Amino acid sequence: MTDAFRAAGTQFKIGDGADPEVFTTVAELRQISWRNQADQLDASNHDTPDAYREYVGGMKSCEISLEGNYLPTDPTQDGTTGLLAFFDDGQNHNMRCETPTDPVFRASFSGVVTQYSPSLNHDQVATFTATVMSSGKPTYAVVS
Repeated sequence: MTDAFRAAGTQFKIGDGADPEVFTTVAELRQISWRNQADQLDASNHDTPDAYREYVGGMKSCEISLEGNYLPTDPTQDGTTGLLAFFDDGQNHNMRCETPTDPVFRASFSGVVTQYSPSLNHDQVATFTATVMSSGKPTYAVVS
């Protein structure tokens, strides 16, 4: 029997920066994609066997891609308190991603919104995409 779970109900939350910090779920997200990546540093040298390059791991990064229904006046997406405001200010903000499982798997991090793009097609629902780059290593935890 599998332990796979249905992803519907996964939440991406943005912090308000207050003390204590309150996290609010970004409205109407359709997809949340997570990408961890490490640079590969070429360590090849004159002694490298068989002329195949040798690599060592370098700096790591974490990129989160969001896709959702575009709600320009929603406080989690707008230019005052939402993702668009986070893009405009270029600052790190605390964020979380939580699965709809029991117990909940939570990824927490401070990140910068590096891209925010609405799409307004005449015969489709208005959507947006956003990209968040984690500043530092995310924290992963199982919470009840």
